[in-house]
Parts: sequence; structure tokens; C-alpha cells
Amino acid sequence: MTAPVPAPGSRVLVRDAEWVVRRVDKASHGGYQVVCDGVSELVREQEAVFLSSLEEIEFLDPAETRLTPDLSPSFMDSRLYMESQLRATVPNDDRIHVGHQAAMDLVQYQLDPARQALARPRQRILIADAVGLGKTLEAGILVSELIARGRGRRILVLVLKSMLTQFQKEFWNRFTIPLTRLDSIGIQRVRRRIPTNHNPFYYYDKTIISIDTLKQASEYRTYLEQAWWDVVVIDEAHNVADRGTASLRSHLARLLARRSDTLIMLSATPHDGKARSFASLMNMLDPTAIADPDDYAAEDFLGKGLVVRRFKKDIQHEVREAFRDRATSRRAFDASAAEEAAYDALLAVRVASRAGSTGRDLFVVTLEKALFSSPAACIRTVDKRIARRRRELEREPDEGIAAEVASLQALRSALTRIGPDDYAKYRALLAAIQGGAPFMPWSLMVFQQRNGRIDRYGQEREPRIVYLVTRSANETIRGDMRILEVLQQKDEQAYKNVGDPSALMKVHDIEEEEKITTKAIASGEEATRFDERLQPGSNEGDDLLKLFLGTGGDSAAAPRTAETPPPPRSVFDSDLAYCEAALHRLRRQAGGGNDLRFEVNRDSMTMTFDAPDDLRHRFGYLSREIVPESWRFELTADGERMNEAIAESRRNEEAWPRQHYLWRLNPVVGWLNDRMLALFGRHEAPVVASGSRTTSTSSWRRSIGISNG
Repeated sequence: MTAPVPAPGSRVLVRDAEWVVRRVDKASHGGYQVVCDGVSELVREQEAVFLSSLEEIEFLDPAETRLTPDLSPSFMDSRLYMESQLRATVPNDDRIHVGHQAAMDLVQYQLDPARQALARPRQRILIADAVGLGKTLEAGILVSELIARGRGRRILVLVLKSMLTQFQKEFWNRFTIPLTRLDSIGIQRVRRRIPTNHNPFYYYDKTIISIDTLKQASEYRTYLEQAWWDVVVIDEAHNVADRGTASLRSHLARLLARRSDTLIMLSATPHDGKARSFASLMNMLDPTAIADPDDYAAEDFLGKGLVVRRFKKDIQHEVREAFRDRATSRRAFDASAAEEAAYDALLAVRVASRAGSTGRDLFVVTLEKALFSSPAACIRTVDKRIARRRRELEREPDEGIAAEVASLQALRSALTRIGPDDYAKYRALLAAIQGGAPFMPWSLMVFQQRNGRIDRYGQEREPRIVYLVTRSANETIRGDMRILEVLQQKDEQAYKNVGDPSALMKVHDIEEEEKITTKAIASGEEATRFDERLQPGSNEGDDLLKLFLGTGGDSAAAPRTAETPPPPRSVFDSDLAYCEAALHRLRRQAGGGNDLRFEVNRDSMTMTFDAPDDLRHRFGYLSREIVPESWRFELTADGERMNEAIAESRRNEEAWPRQHYLWRLNPVVGWLNDRMLALFGRHEAPVVASGSRTTSTSSWRRSIGISNG
């Protein structure tokens, strides 16, 4: 018979020493590799990896365990041993066990993606909630549940470069999931540390990488094809959809979708209104979802549970306090004389255009868009155009191009005369918010993204959105500004009634939305006509998404009756109490010396201690940003205190909270748990005795105060 594969938490005998199994993985050359912590005296506090093909690994049968009387005060050794066994137990149902206890203010709707995914054989889901609802938190809850189930050891997160630090900090601060940030230089550094035939993507278990870093380097493909992850997370997943352009991002996503059991995609804009691109995302999640990406209907995929999508209006009944009603206002101000002169010069630009063109040239509208942003932005655009046109004149003289250059130079001269005192929007901005510059977007999707930065879940103050509007004496400029004011009004309409602002322009792409606005301005379209064209209605993409959701055209969430999941079963009142008892036990095991220095403040729910060598070794393979200065750990089990630390760190992208969240998934707690699993000797387990007789199970449970079932 084939020897049994040891499970995490079980005991094995290797080289006449006893070890407790921490992790078991398949080995690439056959058999399996076992990550162990030493239990017997000579190997205690040591970590080792054994290969079943090279070592004789003897599985210690629990049925032959010897019972050893526990003589510790208040049966503390038994309590610690039992707790370590409980924490090593892996749940296998579809309930929420740990994710709801992360460092966040829990709202029930944020548990829905995890519940939906855990109900499926494989956890593959697109979380498509609107901006501000907390998609990163929802992903963290699901990943935490997978880690608790032993199915989240190896994690790969793909994000845009601009989101690397933010996503990394969110996963660590709230869920203590340590993602190591890698770029091309970091990958090369790993390759220098390992043999040439080893895969660099196995060096770290949990990594976060820019999508564009991986897509560019062809040499990574071989490594990716040979690597395997438990969980792959793709943020802003609409960027990897197949739009018929054979993009490198799409190829990368399809490759990684095959290299993991779990695939979690995040996007507030999950489709561009086209059947094929949306089908490509669904088939990454489930290759059997859609047979024909150009022709599919509800019957093809109903009941697959692949998508979760809600808007603020759908969950408003759950989060009345977590979402503040936004206050929107407009501040209009007269353009200065210098600005009016620049407007006149802009409209006087004569572009060397093709014959037969009507209306204003689109480049003039581009200049206008830049000027509405700032004079400096417009100068940069003018300079690039002049440089390009001059190169053309050097190759071949042309009167039309020469006239265009002259008019651009006149515009540039007018722009340089707009100083700080002449820039009306700048003065209004200083008066309004004393810093950071909003300028009105030309896309409704950009409205959603920008406003969503402050108008989101957990906002403690009323979101105040101020649109700065320049009043010009120039009739053409006034008409163009009215077009932009229509966009602002439509954003408010979407916020209050529609939910998805992209349903108004129906192109589901920022650049395409900006083109619609640009063409309306270039053609001189009346604002009233532009307003009439932007009406919510059905479109192919939304209809397909609703079919996937199985809502029959109505995506609004029903009132919720689910209750908050209970805390995990535990022998101790809290994680802090368990950690305090475990640290005292380690100190006693070391002979009562001061080598293990720690302090616990029960009132503030905090714990500080100096990391011993074996804990430092573990953290040597984790993200360097989470390693505390001088290896002195500060942990807190107080959610409010942790939230304050998170808020403080957000003010500086490079700053990480000094305190770490103390809960079951923290690597420090995992280290302590492994040490408690090794409390008793080879093939021994404690038995609690009262006087001369062994207590019954029920009385023993009462004597040690076991809680939660």
C-alpha cells in the first residue's frame, strides 16, 4: 500500500527526530515535500524541508498516541495544545470562518463574493462592484478564507503599476497577507540568488507584480508556464479582456488563468459593451462558460456563479452610516482678461487640415481641453505640435503648415501671459480647498473614478465635490463649457438613479467617452441636444452581464437576512489571550530567562516582543516592508486602533503602520501556533486528571473554560 501523506499538524519521524508538519506540497520530480518544525530536543525551534523521494518519512499514527498527564498550572499546557490543534484544523464547508474578523468595519454585502465563490467547487469569480464599494476588501475576505482552508499558500496578484503599493498595504494591514512587491529588477535579483535551472516565481510564495512588468518580458513566459499558484488575483480586470487586438495583457491573463485553481478578477467596469470581450473574461474564469463568444444567451451560463455586481443604490439599505450623502456644488467665476485673450487666440488657430473638413478641427478641441485643465498643460501640447510641424517644414515647405505654426506661436504667447494672478480657476481653487486640483473630466467613467476616491465605503465625513466653472465672454467657449456641465449633471443622475454612469454613453471605455465629448464640442452641438443623447438605456454589455447575474434585468440586491458569522471555536477568550499564554509558555520552556522579551497590555489590546531567531528566519522570506525596525513586533487586536494606524499610513505612500493586526492569520500567530503544536514529546498528547481519576470530556471542557462550542 502507498504510504499515507501526512497532513498539516500531524507528527512525523525523520532521521530519528520528531517533527510537526506545517505544510505538504507535491514535488516537481514526484512524491511530495514536507515543511516541518522540530519537536524533539535536538531539532527544537528548527525548520526543515524533507522530500519523500529522498527521505524515509515515518507517519506517526494518532491511534498509537501515548497520553501524558498534564501537570501544568491550570492545565495550561493542555489548553495551549488543544488550541493549536483547533487552529490547525482546516474547514471544508462553504461558510465564512475568519474573513469577517479582519481589520475592517464589516458590512454583510462584502461577504457575498466569498460566500458565492466558496459554494462552487473552484473559487473563480469576477467581483464587479461599483467604485467605492470595497472590491479589494471583498477579495481579501475570500483569500483569507482560502488561506484558512490551506488553499492559499501561493498567491500571485497582478495590478497596474500605480496600484502596487496601495494594494500591497491593504492586504497586509487588514488581512496580514504579506505580498512581496516585485518588478523586473526584483525578478532579476531573485534569479541571481537561485540556480539557473530554478524558477524565480517559486522563490516567494506570495507576490504582487505589475501587469506590464510580466507582459513585456518574453523570457518570463517559460517560467510562468511551469509555475503554479493556489490563488491568482487580477485587479482592473477589464484591461485584460480580449478586444480582438491580440494584446499582451490578454495573453498573460489567459496563461495565468490556467495556472491556478482560484482566479479572482476585480473591475468596476467589467465590459465595454461588446459580447466578445466580456466572453473572454468569463472563459478565463470557466472555459466552458461560453462556447461561441459572438453568440450566446442566458441559458449558456445561468447558475455558474461567476459574477458579483452591485451599485451603491443596491446596498444603500445596509450602509446608511458607511456612505455619506455627497454634497455637490458649482463655483463659477469670470475669466480674466489674459484668459479671454488666450481663448481668442485658441479659436484663431488655423490647422492645416484635409479638404472637405467641417466644424472645428479636433486638434483645436484638444488644445481647448488642455487649456481647460491649465495654461501649462496647453503650452506643453502647443510645444509638441510646433516641434512636429517644424520638422515637416524642414523636409518640405508648406504654406498651410507655416500658417498653423504662426497661429500656434501666437497662442503660446497669449498663454505665457496668464500668471497666477490672472488664472481665475487657480484663485478659485485656493479659496475652495487650499490644495490639490480637480478639473472637470470629459468622461463619465472618469467622473465615477475621481469622485469614488472620496465618495466611498467608510468615509467618515460628508464628501464635498466642487466643480470650478469658468465664465467666459466668448460665446463659443461658453457653449463648450455647457457641454461639460451636462456631463456633471449626468454624473449626478447616475449616482442617484442609474448606478452605472457608463450606461449613459454606452461605450464603456474612457477614451471612447472622451471622443464623444470632443466630437460634440468640435461640431458645435447644442448642450440641450447633447443632454438628450445621453439617456440611460439597454445595451449589449449590460444585458449580457445581467444574464450572468441571473437577475432577469434587475441587479438590485434584495434586503439581507444573513447574520454575521460566529467567531472561530477557541479555548481562549481572544487571540491576544492565546498569544500571551503561548509566549509565557515559551519563556518557561527556555528556563525562565529573559531571552524572550515581551509585554502585553490587555487594556489597549496590544502586545510587543522581540523576535527570536526562528521567527526572524520565517520573515526572511516575506515582504521586507512588514519587518519591524530592530525586529521588535508591535501587534494590536483592537480593530479601531488598527484602522487609525491604516489611516495614518495612507497619508504617505511609503509609510507602513508600526503596528500589525493581531488575528489568526498573522504570521506571528502562525509561528506561535506551530511552537504550541510541539509542546509534548514524541507521539504524546496530554490528559487532564482530577485527583486520582481522569476527568470526563465535559468536565474537562468546563475546567479549562473552552468557549464557542
